[in-house]
Amino acid sequence: MADLIELRLSAEPIVCEQLAELWDDLEADLSVEKLTDSEKAVFSLFLKSEDEADTAERKLLETAKLLTSDFSLEKRTVKKEDWAEKWKENFHVSRIGKNLVIVPSWETYSPEPNDIILVNDPGMAFGTGSHGTSKACLEFLEELTNQSKPASLLDAGTGTGILAVAGAKLGIKEIDAFDNEPQAVMAAKENAEKNQVADKISVFQQDLFFYAPERKYDIVIANILCAVLERNVERLLAAVAPGGYLVLAGILDEQYPALSILFTRLGAIEQKSTLIEGWRTGVFKIPITPRPIETVPQTEPEMEEAASWFSDKWHIPKSAYLASMKEPRDNYWYVIRDPETKKIIAGAGVIPNDFHVRPDLAPNVCAVFVEEPFRKQGLAGALLNHIARDMQTKGCDTLYLATEHTSFYERYGWEFYTFVKESTSDHMTRLYRHVWKDERK
Repeated sequence: MADLIELRLSAEPIVCEQLAELWDDLEADLSVEKLTDSEKAVFSLFLKSEDEADTAERKLLETAKLLTSDFSLEKRTVKKEDWAEKWKENFHVSRIGKNLVIVPSWETYSPEPNDIILVNDPGMAFGTGSHGTSKACLEFLEELTNQSKPASLLDAGTGTGILAVAGAKLGIKEIDAFDNEPQAVMAAKENAEKNQVADKISVFQQDLFFYAPERKYDIVIANILCAVLERNVERLLAAVAPGGYLVLAGILDEQYPALSILFTRLGAIEQKSTLIEGWRTGVFKIPITPRPIETVPQTEPEMEEAASWFSDKWHIPKSAYLASMKEPRDNYWYVIRDPETKKIIAGAGVIPNDFHVRPDLAPNVCAVFVEEPFRKQGLAGALLNHIARDMQTKGCDTLYLATEHTSFYERYGWEFYTFVKESTSDHMTRLYRHVWKDERK
């Protein structure tokens, strides 16, 4: 068995994870280890020849210097049989969520009542279950399975198959799992066998960019890379059954706002997200009838239509809405249409001030309205979440909203802030506030 050359870079865990993301498509084995006796982690590349190692070393140094100055790099020779055992050193029994327990096959574990044991041997494939993205996916999968009793699951970018195996152990009957790496497909099949769920999981090699789903699934999990997710939005949404859930992972915290808006503006409704070790994972629900959210375009017919609709709902002159829509610098308007009739059925806007005497409390979400037949379908929440994401990408983290409602907006991350006097009367109205950073703690 030929020796391998290891390039071993020590740095902060987030730097090592970024390197793994950047180098994921390299034809070399790689690993990321969290050192138990240090705050550092180790990113390792394993090459077959000196020439490959020299080229990789130069590129690795260049890349690392762009990310941090606090790192060290060493090159050493390891026997391939040593590498075959090396990854076991930091992989031990771990409990995730309420009842899931990941157990390496070489360790013994005495299960507690209700434990769901996941035997996992990652080998050279990604996915021990200990990475922040894997942990979040497992927690959400357990939660969604207990909540909605799904019948089907798609694990896109399955790695070792840990998520597919967990789905089978949680009772999901029909599971498809794919990865573009042959090593991952092999590891996933072996882990399905070891967990005695191979009859419930179909594992195959597939690149997401060329994947055409033949069916829709109650849950789709895509734990891949942000750059891949953002280029496959419609493909992933097409794989989720109406009323089903999409779990997105492999996303650095700072990448999440822009990515989530790509999905919400096509009708997905964000339910929640969690941050683990610098990586954010989100859960989105697909409405029974998906309804994309549109920003009112700067064309006369669309503005006329939207202004007429808002005027009819709120009894404010159409001219006022038109004037706002024609001044796009500080004014933004959003609508949702019925897919069948193409008519507006819901909408909202963002303006500098919604008729109160506190111009410092700005900007204001206003005119939130959903047509009666379409209420209780999550449209108001979808609008509010989408607006918050969109405004955050424009550099605005804090929004305000004047309303007489006392319990509705709290469902979507808003909090009562203060009372304000209306600009046209002495009446005091409630002012709510939405702070992006608070919503994502």
